[in-house]
Amino acid sequence: MKIKKIIIKIILLFAVLLCSCKSKNPVKENKEIEEPVFVQKQQNDITWEGLLDSPWPMYQHDPQHTGRSPHIGPQEGIIFWKFDVGGEIFSTPIIDNIGNIYIGSYSMNLFAINSMGQQLWNFPLLGQNYYTTPLIDAKHNLYVSPNGSSLLYSISTSKTLGWSIDMEGFDFKSFNISKDGSVLYTIAFSEEIPNQEVGHLFALSTNDGQVLWKFANIEKQGLYGEPAIGPDQTIYCTSYIGNKIFAINPDGTAKWTFTISATQGGYLSTSSPSVDSDGNIYFNHLNFITCLNNNGREIWHLKKLDNDAWLHTPTIGADGTVYSFELFQGRINLVAIDASGQLKWRTDPEESIGSIHCSPVVDSEGTVYLGLLPAYHANSINFVAIDKDGDIKYKLALPAHDGQISDISLPPSLSRDGIAYIGIERPMGTFLYAIK
Repeated sequence: MKIKKIIIKIILLFAVLLCSCKSKNPVKENKEIEEPVFVQKQQNDITWEGLLDSPWPMYQHDPQHTGRSPHIGPQEGIIFWKFDVGGEIFSTPIIDNIGNIYIGSYSMNLFAINSMGQQLWNFPLLGQNYYTTPLIDAKHNLYVSPNGSSLLYSISTSKTLGWSIDMEGFDFKSFNISKDGSVLYTIAFSEEIPNQEVGHLFALSTNDGQVLWKFANIEKQGLYGEPAIGPDQTIYCTSYIGNKIFAINPDGTAKWTFTISATQGGYLSTSSPSVDSDGNIYFNHLNFITCLNNNGREIWHLKKLDNDAWLHTPTIGADGTVYSFELFQGRINLVAIDASGQLKWRTDPEESIGSIHCSPVVDSEGTVYLGLLPAYHANSINFVAIDKDGDIKYKLALPAHDGQISDISLPPSLSRDGIAYIGIERPMGTFLYAIK
Protein backbone atom coordinates (compact mmCIF):
# COMPACT_ATOMS: atom_id res chain seq x y z
CA MET A 1 0.00 0.00 0.00
CA LYS A 2 2.82 2.33 0.95
CA ILE A 3 4.58 1.56 -2.33
CA LYS A 4 1.36 2.27 -4.23
CA LYS A 5 1.08 5.74 -2.62
CA ILE A 6 4.68 6.51 -3.52
CA ILE A 7 4.06 5.53 -7.17
CA ILE A 8 0.93 7.74 -7.30
CA LYS A 9 2.92 10.71 -5.90
CA ILE A 10 5.65 10.21 -8.50
CA ILE A 11 3.08 10.10 -11.30
CA LEU A 12 1.38 13.28 -10.05
CA LEU A 13 4.72 15.07 -9.74
CA PHE A 14 5.66 14.06 -13.29
CA ALA A 15 2.28 15.33 -14.58
CA VAL A 16 2.76 18.67 -12.84
CA LEU A 17 6.22 19.06 -14.36
CA LEU A 18 4.91 18.14 -17.81
CA CYS A 19 2.10 20.69 -17.65
CA SER A 20 4.53 23.29 -16.41
CA CYS A 21 6.78 22.72 -19.42
CA LYS A 22 3.86 22.90 -21.85
CA SER A 23 2.55 26.10 -20.37
CA LYS A 24 5.88 27.92 -20.37
CA ASN A 25 7.24 27.10 -23.81
CA PRO A 26 4.68 28.99 -25.92
CA VAL A 27 5.08 32.10 -23.78
CA LYS A 28 8.85 31.90 -24.11
CA GLU A 29 8.60 31.45 -27.87
CA ASN A 30 6.30 34.46 -28.22
CA LYS A 31 8.43 36.71 -26.06
CA GLU A 32 11.73 35.72 -27.54
CA ILE A 33 11.18 35.90 -31.29
CA GLU A 34 14.60 35.96 -32.88
CA GLU A 35 15.47 38.84 -35.16
CA PRO A 36 16.57 37.71 -38.62
CA VAL A 37 20.31 37.64 -39.17
CA PHE A 38 21.22 39.34 -42.44
CA VAL A 39 24.31 38.37 -44.35
CA GLN A 40 26.78 41.07 -45.33
CA LYS A 41 29.38 40.72 -48.06
CA GLN A 42 31.80 43.64 -48.08
CA GLN A 43 32.29 45.02 -51.57
CA ASN A 44 35.56 46.22 -53.02
CA ASP A 45 35.88 48.79 -55.78
CA ILE A 46 37.37 47.12 -58.86
CA THR A 47 40.34 48.97 -60.36
CA TRP A 48 39.64 49.69 -64.04
CA GLU A 49 42.59 51.35 -65.72
CA GLY A 50 40.74 52.16 -68.94
CA LEU A 51 38.03 54.21 -67.22
CA LEU A 52 38.64 57.68 -65.81
CA ASP A 53 39.17 57.62 -62.05
CA SER A 54 36.39 60.05 -61.22
CA PRO A 55 33.26 60.25 -59.03
CA TRP A 56 30.88 59.07 -61.80
CA PRO A 57 32.43 58.29 -65.23
CA MET A 58 29.62 56.18 -66.78
CA TYR A 59 26.14 54.69 -66.44
CA GLN A 60 25.64 53.27 -62.90
CA HIS A 61 29.13 54.47 -61.91
CA ASP A 62 31.36 51.55 -63.02
CA PRO A 63 31.69 48.70 -65.55
CA GLN A 64 30.01 46.34 -63.06
CA HIS A 65 26.97 48.72 -62.89
CA THR A 66 26.89 48.63 -59.10
CA GLY A 67 25.31 52.10 -58.92
CA ARG A 68 27.42 52.66 -55.81
CA SER A 69 29.34 55.81 -54.92
CA PRO A 70 32.34 55.71 -52.56
CA HIS A 71 31.20 59.12 -51.28
CA ILE A 72 28.33 60.43 -49.15
CA GLY A 73 25.39 61.74 -51.18
CA PRO A 74 23.31 64.90 -50.64
CA GLN A 75 22.14 65.23 -47.04
CA GLU A 76 20.02 68.39 -47.01
CA GLY A 77 17.73 67.71 -49.93
CA ILE A 78 17.77 71.24 -51.33
CA ILE A 79 18.36 72.53 -54.85
CA PHE A 80 21.89 73.94 -55.22
CA TRP A 81 21.55 75.10 -58.83
CA LYS A 82 19.87 74.24 -62.13
CA PHE A 83 21.13 74.57 -65.69
CA ASP A 84 18.97 74.72 -68.81
CA VAL A 85 20.26 72.37 -71.54
CA GLY A 86 17.56 73.42 -74.00
CA GLY A 87 15.90 70.02 -74.39
CA GLU A 88 14.52 67.06 -72.46
CA ILE A 89 17.13 64.91 -70.72
CA PHE A 90 17.06 61.11 -71.12
CA SER A 91 20.58 60.31 -69.90
CA THR A 92 22.60 60.26 -66.70
CA PRO A 93 25.12 63.11 -66.19
CA ILE A 94 28.71 61.91 -65.88
CA ILE A 95 31.44 63.60 -63.82
CA ASP A 96 35.15 63.88 -64.57
CA ASN A 97 38.05 63.89 -62.12
CA ILE A 98 37.90 67.67 -61.48
CA GLY A 99 34.16 67.77 -60.96
CA ASN A 100 32.95 68.90 -64.39
CA ILE A 101 29.65 67.44 -65.58
CA TYR A 102 28.77 66.21 -69.09
CA ILE A 103 25.20 65.74 -70.30
CA GLY A 104 23.29 65.52 -73.58
CA SER A 105 19.69 66.50 -74.29
CA TYR A 106 17.03 66.77 -76.98
CA SER A 107 18.67 70.06 -77.99
CA MET A 108 21.13 67.76 -79.81
CA ASN A 109 24.08 69.19 -77.93
CA LEU A 110 26.57 67.67 -75.54
CA PHE A 111 27.20 70.11 -72.68
CA ALA A 112 30.17 70.51 -70.36
CA ILE A 113 29.23 72.29 -67.11
CA ASN A 114 31.40 73.06 -64.08
CA SER A 115 30.48 72.18 -60.50
CA MET A 116 28.97 75.64 -59.94
CA GLY A 117 26.49 75.22 -62.80
CA GLN A 118 28.31 77.32 -65.41
CA GLN A 119 28.64 76.19 -69.02
CA LEU A 120 32.15 75.39 -70.21
CA TRP A 121 31.21 74.40 -73.76
CA ASN A 122 28.64 72.63 -75.87
CA PHE A 123 29.20 70.36 -78.86
CA PRO A 124 26.44 70.03 -81.51
CA LEU A 125 25.58 66.46 -82.48
CA LEU A 126 23.70 65.21 -85.51
CA GLY A 127 20.67 63.02 -84.93
CA GLN A 128 17.02 62.95 -83.95
CA ASN A 129 17.20 62.95 -80.15
CA TYR A 130 19.52 62.03 -77.31
CA TYR A 131 19.23 58.98 -75.06
CA THR A 132 22.66 57.49 -74.39
CA THR A 133 24.63 58.19 -71.22
CA PRO A 134 28.20 59.20 -72.14
CA LEU A 135 31.27 57.32 -70.93
CA ILE A 136 34.62 58.97 -70.19
CA ASP A 137 37.83 56.96 -70.43
CA ALA A 138 41.21 57.35 -68.73
CA LYS A 139 42.47 59.49 -71.62
CA HIS A 140 39.63 62.01 -71.07
CA ASN A 141 37.75 60.94 -74.18
CA LEU A 142 33.94 61.04 -74.10
CA TYR A 143 31.95 58.48 -76.09
CA VAL A 144 28.48 59.68 -77.06
CA SER A 145 25.77 58.85 -79.57
CA PRO A 146 22.48 60.59 -80.38
CA ASN A 147 19.71 58.03 -80.62
CA GLY A 148 18.37 57.60 -84.15
CA SER A 149 21.48 58.88 -85.91
CA SER A 150 23.70 55.75 -86.34
CA LEU A 151 26.57 58.10 -85.39
CA LEU A 152 29.04 57.56 -82.56
CA TYR A 153 31.51 60.24 -81.46
CA SER A 154 34.75 60.31 -79.51
CA ILE A 155 35.16 63.84 -78.10
CA SER A 156 37.82 64.98 -75.62
CA THR A 157 36.94 66.89 -72.47
CA SER A 158 38.57 69.91 -74.13
CA LYS A 159 35.93 69.72 -76.92
CA THR A 160 38.21 68.19 -79.57
CA LEU A 161 36.65 65.66 -81.91
CA GLY A 162 38.79 62.53 -81.95
CA TRP A 163 36.72 60.50 -84.42
CA SER A 164 33.17 59.75 -85.46
CA ILE A 165 31.73 56.72 -87.23
CA ASP A 166 28.47 56.12 -89.04
CA MET A 167 27.14 52.56 -88.62
CA GLU A 168 24.28 52.98 -91.02
CA GLY A 169 21.26 50.91 -90.04
CA PHE A 170 22.28 50.68 -86.39
CA ASP A 171 21.25 52.73 -83.38
CA PHE A 172 23.46 52.83 -80.27
CA LYS A 173 22.05 52.53 -76.76
CA SER A 174 24.78 52.26 -74.11
CA PHE A 175 28.51 51.97 -73.51
CA ASN A 176 31.04 50.05 -71.45
CA ILE A 177 34.82 49.77 -71.75
CA SER A 178 37.51 47.11 -71.47
CA LYS A 179 39.86 47.08 -68.51
CA ASP A 180 42.80 48.40 -70.54
CA GLY A 181 40.65 51.02 -72.28
CA SER A 182 41.31 49.75 -75.81
CA VAL A 183 37.81 48.41 -76.52
CA LEU A 184 34.44 50.15 -76.31
CA TYR A 185 31.43 47.85 -75.89
CA THR A 186 27.98 48.96 -76.99
CA ILE A 187 24.54 47.53 -77.65
CA ALA A 188 23.33 48.67 -81.08
CA PHE A 189 19.96 48.02 -82.70
CA SER A 190 18.88 47.37 -86.26
CA GLU A 191 15.43 46.72 -87.72
CA GLU A 192 15.99 43.12 -88.79
CA ILE A 193 12.40 42.17 -87.97
CA PRO A 194 9.67 44.36 -89.52
CA ASN A 195 8.76 47.15 -87.09
CA GLN A 196 11.03 45.65 -84.45
CA GLU A 197 14.63 46.53 -83.56
CA VAL A 198 17.07 43.73 -82.71
CA GLY A 199 20.03 44.41 -80.41
CA HIS A 200 23.60 43.16 -80.88
CA LEU A 201 26.73 43.65 -78.79
CA PHE A 202 29.57 45.39 -80.67
CA ALA A 203 33.22 45.74 -79.68
CA LEU A 204 34.85 48.85 -81.17
CA SER A 205 38.42 50.12 -81.07
CA THR A 206 38.68 53.26 -78.91
CA ASN A 207 41.47 54.49 -81.21
CA ASP A 208 39.36 54.89 -84.33
CA GLY A 209 35.94 53.27 -83.81
CA GLN A 210 36.72 50.26 -86.00
CA VAL A 211 34.44 47.26 -85.37
CA LEU A 212 36.44 44.44 -83.79
CA TRP A 213 33.63 41.90 -83.41
CA LYS A 214 29.86 41.52 -83.03
CA PHE A 215 27.91 39.15 -80.76
CA ALA A 216 24.35 38.49 -81.92
CA ASN A 217 21.53 36.73 -80.12
CA ILE A 218 19.45 35.31 -82.94
CA GLU A 219 16.52 34.34 -80.72
CA LYS A 220 13.54 36.59 -80.10
CA GLN A 221 14.50 40.27 -80.32
CA GLY A 222 18.18 40.17 -79.48
CA LEU A 223 20.09 41.77 -76.63
CA TYR A 224 18.99 44.79 -74.70
CA GLY A 225 19.90 47.12 -71.86
CA GLU A 226 23.38 48.02 -70.73
CA PRO A 227 26.14 45.38 -70.86
CA ALA A 228 27.92 44.88 -67.52
CA ILE A 229 31.48 43.60 -67.11
CA GLY A 230 32.68 41.39 -64.26
CA PRO A 231 36.01 41.67 -62.42
CA ASP A 232 37.39 38.92 -64.70
CA GLN A 233 36.39 40.99 -67.80
CA THR A 234 33.49 38.72 -68.78
CA ILE A 235 30.69 40.73 -70.42
CA TYR A 236 27.09 40.07 -69.39
CA CYS A 237 24.02 40.87 -71.49
CA THR A 238 20.35 39.98 -71.19
CA SER A 239 17.85 39.17 -73.90
CA TYR A 240 15.03 41.61 -74.62
CA ILE A 241 11.99 39.36 -74.83
CA GLY A 242 13.28 36.00 -73.73
CA ASN A 243 14.65 34.04 -70.85
CA LYS A 244 18.44 34.13 -71.11
CA ILE A 245 21.47 35.92 -69.81
CA PHE A 246 24.66 35.67 -71.84
CA ALA A 247 28.25 35.57 -70.60
CA ILE A 248 30.64 36.68 -73.35
CA ASN A 249 34.43 36.48 -73.40
CA PRO A 250 36.48 39.62 -74.20
CA ASP A 251 37.18 38.17 -77.67
CA GLY A 252 33.45 37.98 -78.49
CA THR A 253 33.00 34.22 -78.04
CA ALA A 254 30.23 32.77 -75.91
CA LYS A 255 31.28 31.67 -72.42
CA TRP A 256 27.97 30.38 -71.09
CA THR A 257 24.24 31.01 -71.27
CA PHE A 258 21.80 30.84 -68.37
CA THR A 259 18.17 30.02 -69.14
CA ILE A 260 15.50 31.03 -66.65
CA SER A 261 12.95 28.31 -65.98
CA ALA A 262 9.26 28.97 -66.47
CA THR A 263 8.65 28.44 -62.73
CA GLN A 264 11.03 31.32 -62.01
CA GLY A 265 9.28 33.71 -64.35
CA GLY A 266 11.24 32.97 -67.51
CA TYR A 267 11.08 36.45 -68.93
CA LEU A 268 13.74 39.14 -68.56
CA SER A 269 11.81 42.12 -69.86
CA THR A 270 14.40 44.91 -70.12
CA SER A 271 16.41 44.45 -66.94
CA SER A 272 20.17 44.93 -67.27
CA PRO A 273 22.62 42.98 -65.08
CA SER A 274 24.95 44.20 -62.34
CA VAL A 275 28.00 42.39 -60.93
CA ASP A 276 29.49 42.40 -57.42
CA SER A 277 33.19 42.34 -56.53
CA ASP A 278 33.13 38.52 -56.23
CA GLY A 279 31.84 38.24 -59.80
CA ASN A 280 28.24 37.32 -58.89
CA ILE A 281 25.61 38.58 -61.35
CA TYR A 282 22.21 40.05 -60.40
CA PHE A 283 19.25 40.66 -62.71
CA ASN A 284 15.48 41.14 -62.63
CA HIS A 285 12.90 39.09 -64.50
CA LEU A 286 9.18 39.38 -63.98
CA ASN A 287 8.64 39.39 -60.20
CA PHE A 288 11.92 37.65 -59.37
CA ILE A 289 15.49 38.79 -58.80
CA THR A 290 18.21 36.19 -59.37
CA CYS A 291 21.85 35.89 -58.36
CA LEU A 292 24.27 33.74 -60.38
CA ASN A 293 27.93 33.00 -59.79
CA ASN A 294 30.48 33.73 -62.50
CA ASN A 295 30.13 30.17 -63.84
CA GLY A 296 26.44 30.70 -64.56
CA ARG A 297 25.11 28.66 -61.64
CA GLU A 298 22.22 30.02 -59.61
CA ILE A 299 23.07 31.01 -56.02
CA TRP A 300 19.60 32.24 -55.09
CA HIS A 301 16.45 33.79 -56.44
CA LEU A 302 13.87 35.82 -54.55
CA LYS A 303 10.21 36.17 -55.45
CA LYS A 304 8.96 39.70 -54.99
CA LEU A 305 5.36 40.84 -54.81
CA ASP A 306 4.75 41.57 -58.48
CA ASN A 307 6.33 42.47 -61.82
CA ASP A 308 9.07 45.10 -61.50
CA ALA A 309 11.73 44.26 -64.10
CA TRP A 310 11.23 47.06 -66.63
CA LEU A 311 14.45 49.08 -67.01
CA HIS A 312 15.82 48.59 -63.52
CA THR A 313 19.41 47.51 -63.05
CA PRO A 314 19.90 46.08 -59.53
CA THR A 315 22.13 48.27 -57.36
CA ILE A 316 24.78 46.84 -55.00
CA GLY A 317 25.66 48.58 -51.73
CA ALA A 318 29.00 48.56 -49.92
CA ASP A 319 27.85 45.75 -47.59
CA GLY A 320 26.50 43.60 -50.42
CA THR A 321 22.87 44.73 -50.04
CA VAL A 322 21.06 44.58 -53.38
CA TYR A 323 18.39 47.18 -54.16
CA SER A 324 15.54 46.70 -56.60
CA PHE A 325 11.81 47.43 -56.93
CA GLU A 326 8.51 45.63 -56.71
CA LEU A 327 5.08 46.70 -57.88
CA PHE A 328 2.21 45.81 -55.56
CA GLN A 329 -1.41 46.89 -55.99
CA GLY A 330 -0.33 49.75 -58.23
CA ARG A 331 2.33 51.01 -55.81
CA ILE A 332 6.10 50.86 -56.17
CA ASN A 333 8.25 49.73 -53.26
CA LEU A 334 12.02 49.85 -53.02
CA VAL A 335 13.30 46.53 -51.65
CA ALA A 336 16.63 45.75 -49.97
CA ILE A 337 17.95 42.19 -50.18
CA ASP A 338 20.92 40.81 -48.26
CA ALA A 339 23.82 38.88 -49.78
CA SER A 340 22.09 35.53 -49.18
CA GLY A 341 18.85 36.52 -50.93
CA GLN A 342 16.80 37.42 -47.82
CA LEU A 343 14.45 40.39 -47.97
CA LYS A 344 15.78 42.96 -45.46
CA TRP A 345 13.08 45.59 -45.87
CA ARG A 346 10.69 47.24 -48.28
CA THR A 347 9.55 50.84 -48.24
CA ASP A 348 6.16 51.43 -46.60
CA PRO A 349 3.42 50.75 -49.19
CA GLU A 350 1.29 53.40 -47.48
CA GLU A 351 3.97 55.96 -48.28
CA SER A 352 4.33 54.98 -51.93
CA ILE A 353 7.35 56.50 -53.63
CA GLY A 354 5.46 56.68 -56.93
CA SER A 355 6.18 55.23 -60.35
CA ILE A 356 9.78 54.53 -61.35
CA HIS A 357 11.50 54.20 -64.71
CA CYS A 358 15.15 54.26 -63.63
CA SER A 359 17.55 52.36 -61.39
CA PRO A 360 18.48 53.51 -57.89
CA VAL A 361 21.95 54.64 -56.85
CA VAL A 362 23.43 54.29 -53.37
CA ASP A 363 26.03 56.27 -51.44
CA SER A 364 28.75 55.07 -49.06
CA GLU A 365 26.38 55.19 -46.06
CA GLY A 366 23.61 53.17 -47.70
CA THR A 367 21.30 56.06 -48.59
CA VAL A 368 19.47 55.35 -51.86
CA TYR A 369 18.59 58.09 -54.37
CA LEU A 370 16.18 57.76 -57.27
CA GLY A 371 14.07 59.70 -59.74
CA LEU A 372 10.33 59.22 -60.24
CA LEU A 373 7.62 59.57 -62.90
CA PRO A 374 5.08 61.99 -61.41
CA ALA A 375 3.56 62.96 -64.77
CA TYR A 376 1.82 59.59 -65.00
CA HIS A 377 0.55 59.39 -61.42
CA ALA A 378 -0.41 62.94 -60.37
CA ASN A 379 2.47 62.88 -57.90
CA SER A 380 4.12 66.18 -56.98
CA ILE A 381 7.44 64.50 -56.15
CA ASN A 382 10.10 63.34 -58.62
CA PHE A 383 13.23 62.79 -56.50
CA VAL A 384 13.53 60.85 -53.25
CA ALA A 385 16.25 59.80 -50.78
CA ILE A 386 15.74 56.67 -48.66
CA ASP A 387 17.99 55.81 -45.72
CA LYS A 388 19.70 52.48 -45.03
CA ASP A 389 16.71 51.25 -42.99
CA GLY A 390 14.16 51.91 -45.72
CA ASP A 391 12.72 55.15 -44.31
CA ILE A 392 12.12 58.21 -46.49
CA LYS A 393 14.88 60.73 -45.78
CA TYR A 394 13.46 63.49 -47.96
CA LYS A 395 11.39 64.09 -51.09
CA LEU A 396 11.88 66.81 -53.68
CA ALA A 397 9.88 68.38 -56.48
CA LEU A 398 12.12 69.39 -59.41
CA PRO A 399 9.94 71.53 -61.71
CA ALA A 400 10.14 72.36 -65.40
CA HIS A 401 9.80 75.84 -66.95
CA ASP A 402 6.03 75.84 -66.57
CA GLY A 403 6.13 74.69 -62.95
CA GLN A 404 5.04 71.13 -63.71
CA ILE A 405 6.95 68.35 -61.98
CA SER A 406 8.60 66.49 -64.84
CA ASP A 407 9.43 62.82 -65.21
CA ILE A 408 12.90 61.46 -64.51
CA SER A 409 13.90 58.43 -66.59
CA LEU A 410 17.62 57.94 -65.85
CA PRO A 411 19.51 57.60 -62.56
CA PRO A 412 21.37 60.49 -60.90
CA SER A 413 25.13 60.68 -60.50
CA LEU A 414 26.85 61.45 -57.19
CA SER A 415 29.87 63.73 -56.80
CA ARG A 416 32.66 63.48 -54.24
CA ASP A 417 31.42 66.59 -52.42
CA GLY A 418 27.90 65.39 -51.61
CA ILE A 419 26.05 66.66 -54.69
CA ALA A 420 23.60 64.65 -56.82
CA TYR A 421 23.16 65.63 -60.47
CA ILE A 422 19.97 64.61 -62.25
CA GLY A 423 18.18 65.64 -65.44
CA ILE A 424 14.42 65.99 -65.92
CA GLU A 425 12.48 65.24 -69.09
CA ARG A 426 8.89 65.49 -70.26
CA PRO A 427 6.79 67.50 -70.08
CA MET A 428 8.93 70.61 -70.70
CA GLY A 429 11.84 69.31 -68.63
CA THR A 430 15.11 70.85 -69.82
CA PHE A 431 16.93 71.40 -66.52
CA LEU A 432 19.95 69.64 -65.08
CA TYR A 433 19.59 69.91 -61.30
CA ALA A 434 22.30 69.88 -58.63
CA ILE A 435 20.99 68.74 -55.23
CA LYS A 436 22.89 69.00 -51.97
